[in-house]
Amino acid sequence: MAEEVRDATLDRAGLTAGLIAALSWGMTGTFVHLITTASPGMITVCRLVVSASVLAAVAMLRRNGTQRPAAPWLAVAAMAAYYVFATEAFTRAPVIEVTLLVGSSPLIAVCFEGIVGRPVSRVRLFGVVMAMAGLAGFVIPGSRYSSTSVIGDALALAAAAVSAFYVTRLRAAASAGNAPDGVAVAARASLMGAIASMVLLAIRGVEPLSRTSTHDWWVLVLLGAFSTAVPTAAYSEASRRLPATVTTSLTLLTPLFAALFAGFLLGEWPIAARIPGAVLAFAGICIVVLRP
Repeated sequence: MAEEVRDATLDRAGLTAGLIAALSWGMTGTFVHLITTASPGMITVCRLVVSASVLAAVAMLRRNGTQRPAAPWLAVAAMAAYYVFATEAFTRAPVIEVTLLVGSSPLIAVCFEGIVGRPVSRVRLFGVVMAMAGLAGFVIPGSRYSSTSVIGDALALAAAAVSAFYVTRLRAAASAGNAPDGVAVAARASLMGAIASMVLLAIRGVEPLSRTSTHDWWVLVLLGAFSTAVPTAAYSEASRRLPATVTTSLTLLTPLFAALFAGFLLGEWPIAARIPGAVLAFAGICIVVLRP
């Protein structure tokens, strides 16, 4: 009953954090598009190292001696795995497939919510399905398909699964009165992800740092700070304040924001055929968020 009362009026700070996460992640594709002298493995390592450094500095500045609940390491590992899985998926499979598969996290979150004893209303479930259908309608028109990689698709699904698991675990901790500090969780997730991506890069072979141009180093810093540190911390905050289905559904706005950024900064505006899908996705998200 207490969960239903809290769910009746969604936390405004949580909604704001979720929107900030979607907005910041929306810049990822533009930043990556601007990088031409670094490999995907190097991009992953750099963005997570920068993110971990920024978040660790913020966590130290915010330290006031107050005892905070320990960060749930399963959730930390899940977010770290998300960054590794998602980046690897984009390098192996077509962007359209990865986008749609990663976007399935709201439906996976519904399953996780049911497993932990938090049934999702039919209205909210309908909103999730509508939003995902809208996202498909937004991404598919005008897309060019290349050969499909089974490994890439599997990694994309893995990214969706660990993302849903992440928000479910943080929500459960918050409901139990043990809500961890979002910045601390994000910092540890970035550090763990950086270590994992370094291991993968070492296995593939480390490329000379001199190959990366000065321009790309600055873009990597922006990618790590604005499109990794900021959204990871914001997503952590939203995850502990909102139902998992709401948090994951807000991330469906990321492709829409990405299209706007690509249009303004790269001149790559979406075709008119994608507009109905965007409207449908937004309507579905509104149902999920505004449903009392």
